[in-house]
Amino acid sequence: MSKLISFEDFLSYANALNATIGLVAYEKPNTKPLKKLIFDVIFWLNFINLNLVLLGELVFVIESVNGRHEFLEMIMALSYIGFVALGSFKTCIIMQKKSHLTTYARDMNQIFPNASIAVQRELNVRKYLKYSKFFSIMFSTMCLAMLVFFNFEAITEWLIATELRGDQNAAQHLPYFMYAPWDWTGNHWSYYLLYGIQCWAGHTSVVAQFSSDLLLYAFIGQLIMHFEAITKDVSNYRLRSCTADMDFLRNIVFKHSILLELSERINDLFGLSLFVNFATSAVVMCFLGFQMSIGASFVNLLKLVLFLILMLTQGFLICHFGQLLTDASLSIAYAAFNQNWISSDVCCQKMLILITERAQKPVILKATTLVPVSRATMTQLLQISYKFFALLRTMYVQ
Repeated sequence: MSKLISFEDFLSYANALNATIGLVAYEKPNTKPLKKLIFDVIFWLNFINLNLVLLGELVFVIESVNGRHEFLEMIMALSYIGFVALGSFKTCIIMQKKSHLTTYARDMNQIFPNASIAVQRELNVRKYLKYSKFFSIMFSTMCLAMLVFFNFEAITEWLIATELRGDQNAAQHLPYFMYAPWDWTGNHWSYYLLYGIQCWAGHTSVVAQFSSDLLLYAFIGQLIMHFEAITKDVSNYRLRSCTADMDFLRNIVFKHSILLELSERINDLFGLSLFVNFATSAVVMCFLGFQMSIGASFVNLLKLVLFLILMLTQGFLICHFGQLLTDASLSIAYAAFNQNWISSDVCCQKMLILITERAQKPVILKATTLVPVSRATMTQLLQISYKFFALLRTMYVQ
């Protein structure tokens, strides 16, 4: 027997990832005070550690400008800084808008089809849940795979050199370039401590950045489900010039209005973080491409490729869901246009015109008012990144 799907099932992966760093994106009813306190303590420990590592990376770049480190190390550090800073920024946005996210989640839950399994089958809720979970699992797996590789590559290489090959003079390396206020080289416990701090910050950064995207995917997936449900209702209904027709059309207008309002609010919640996400991604991809173009060791090249694939995947998925949302909102206009206009009375015809007119203005996911998000946005992002890359490459050659 099929299980009744809940609203929280769509957000399960995002919430599970957030729980590992103590981040609660929205308040759930009946949350125990002790649990809330524990999550707050875990979150602030993660957030403070993340920003301390970010500060160390910034100091490392400043030292590189003064000639104390290699230029390529500085470029790699800048890539890390962009990634970590973006994760920290997204976390701040979620904390700032937590009350609005709580209200939004509550309103989305109110229109979620919780009535019965039959209703959920009619709306194909399980199909949309599988679709949302597929991208969530795929993206989470990519994120965690990159995190594990970045976090443990350096210490694995050092342990192999010292324990298996017997090279006691093998150089110790950290996962990420950063300034440390003490000399950690040659001191195993100091090295392990700093290594653990960086791995901890790496996990926090990855989760803080990408769990926000999983929340966005889950919300947009449900909006698409509701838009396509309206399209299906309008397509399957046949006007018969009776009172029931007006009741049906009023209900469609009411549901459509709710979805338009919820779609506008999602831009208010995620618009700024999306804009910063695109801007940072363009710069980070530029730095990654630059390092790949001037040559790197096999291990470093593998790091760069994984990092670049992850950034490309993140940008594409955001643009992909934005496009799906626009397409789903436009489909209502086509369904209304294909209705039985001739057999309906004048009042119904006016209602159909109203539905068509409102649906012809598509719902657009926006990274603030400046950047509409669709698949075409991905092309623009790559073009901007390539221009930065060409500029950096030209400066390096000269």
